[in-house]
Amino acid sequence: MPLDHADLADLRADARAQLPDVAALRHALHRVPETGLHLPRTQALVLEALEPLGLEITTGTGLSSVVAVLRGGRTGPAVLLRGDMDALPVTEDTGEPFSSEHPGTMHACGHDLHVAGLVGAAQQHRRAGPAAAEHRHHGGQAGAGGDLQAPRGCWPRGGTGSPGRWC
Repeated sequence: MPLDHADLADLRADARAQLPDVAALRHALHRVPETGLHLPRTQALVLEALEPLGLEITTGTGLSSVVAVLRGGRTGPAVLLRGDMDALPVTEDTGEPFSSEHPGTMHACGHDLHVAGLVGAAQQHRRAGPAAAEHRHHGGQAGAGGDLQAPRGCWPRGGTGSPGRWC
């Protein structure tokens, strides 16, 4: 059943209200950038942010990935959202109060924003209740995190409303 105008207005209001939390998460991630596939601090921040949502959460074994599955009450197609969460070996010289605390490493590519936005989307999906939604976070810049997940059967398969197997 599609959302009506009142539902959409409520979702927009909720999104505006959650902006400070999404920005705070983005700044926290920006301060502790990690490169490659071993991203323990980043993973911990993502898990902490997703924990209150009551999602099915799985973490990776060969990489610091996080997969959060929401099984909604609606019928219809499943939604997959994914984002990389690794940083680059670049020295930050922005002077921002949330600048990288790790010399020689920064989120110059926007993955901190990808991850914070995905957490915000998970919050919105929790409220809207799609048939199924997956929010996947993993390293990907240089380490090919998605390539490591695909052979393990981590990409969607199956019909609508069913996320299949997640890793």
